[in-house]
Amino acid sequence: MENELNVSIITRGEKKVYVSGEEASRDTVSRLITSLLHLIRKGIEISERDVVYAIKMAQKKQAELF
Repeated sequence: MENELNVSIITRGEKKVYVSGEEASRDTVSRLITSLLHLIRKGIEISERDVVYAIKMAQKKQAELF
């Protein structure tokens, strides 16, 4: 995510994530993390390939489809 969206992501503990970068990129990362966490909580295993696909979809404003 950091490389593709030109942001810096820092985690603090298990529940805090800080994202720095342009506002649009921060919003995209927020939506991506929320979507991926939703899938994980439903018991779906997420691979690196899934994350790459989600980033590509988000860049095309189609993250809802993931």
